[in-house]
Amino acid sequence: GIESCDSRRYVRTFELDGCRGVVEVANDARARVLRVDVRADGPVPIPSFTVRLRAMFDLDAEPARIRAALCSDARAAALVDAAPGLRVPGGCDPFEILVRAILGQQVTVAAGRTFVSRLAQHWGSPIEDGILFPTPAALAEAEIEAIGVTGRRADTIRSLSRAVADGVIPLDPGTDFAVVRDRLLGIAGIGEWTVGYAQLRAFKDPDAFPAGDVALLRAAQRLGIAETAKALAAAAEDWRPRRAYMVMHLWRAGSGGGV
Repeated sequence: GIESCDSRRYVRTFELDGCRGVVEVANDARARVLRVDVRADGPVPIPSFTVRLRAMFDLDAEPARIRAALCSDARAAALVDAAPGLRVPGGCDPFEILVRAILGQQVTVAAGRTFVSRLAQHWGSPIEDGILFPTPAALAEAEIEAIGVTGRRADTIRSLSRAVADGVIPLDPGTDFAVVRDRLLGIAGIGEWTVGYAQLRAFKDPDAFPAGDVALLRAAQRLGIAETAKALAAAAEDWRPRRAYMVMHLWRAGSGGGV
């Protein structure tokens, strides 16, 4: 009820500056543009809305510079050349990305998606064409165990939600990620992987690199780049300051789409 996508379009609900609705972004390959259609309950705040969409689709990426930063060896170059222009998808809302990352910890993608769907059905806000993701206030005291997650994971989401709702963890654009990182790691149940994933997708750091990610490491092992997370982190130093893009290339390779 929050989002859907196919090979041509991405559709999701949103709330921004008091405006609520649904946005559809379609790929017009012939014109080489993304076409955006918005259905909302009021005037859309165009400047902030455009900034958010550009971040979600990584429209400010510079493929030539990215390739130059990543192609330090033949293996990396082969990955990049297999999918030139590959970008890092952002998230519509940092809080949503964090909650989804927590729900996806140590479970399959399908299970994580099911948990998110249940969370939205229980505590999201219905609108005409879907459901808005639950707010921090809505989840701060919610009985999240009802969706089938463990009590420990539910506690983590409640603690995060209270911290965001109270302003202890600021998630506004331009927030210093170092501050957010320290405060996130202070919440029981949030570790380096979750923080690294948020840095990659919610905060759009082009140099984010969650070296401990299992899928990332498996792809690196298969390609002969590194055998351990420590070795992978060391190898990734050659890809600064665009390591986030190598994450995408390695994930793609690990899912069968690489070289």
